[in-house]
Amino acid sequence: MTLNSVTEAPTAFTISAAVKLMGGALAGVAFNYQNQNNFYRTAIAGNNVLYVFKMVNGTHSVVSLANLTVPIDLSIYYNLKIEKNGTKIDVYIDGALILSTND
Repeated sequence: MTLNSVTEAPTAFTISAAVKLMGGALAGVAFNYQNQNNFYRTAIAGNNVLYVFKMVNGTHSVVSLANLTVPIDLSIYYNLKIEKNGTKIDVYIDGALILSTND
């Protein structure tokens, strides 16, 4: 899904996507996208960490992270789901809540 014009980011939504790490890099989903300098992103990393990042005015920072208890298998797709409600961000992998944060 591509949004061409959004005047205001929704305050509550759920996004779900099948993601697969390619060569051990990051696999994830961007959300609350305003432009290339302002958005959130959640990603699974090859080092078995789940991240929530944000970019504000071109400055990238980590909002929160969680170490995964099961090693990432590079040969399979994972269901990555983000639920955002106001400032609360919940991130699930294959239906299990892995990370919950506020920002």
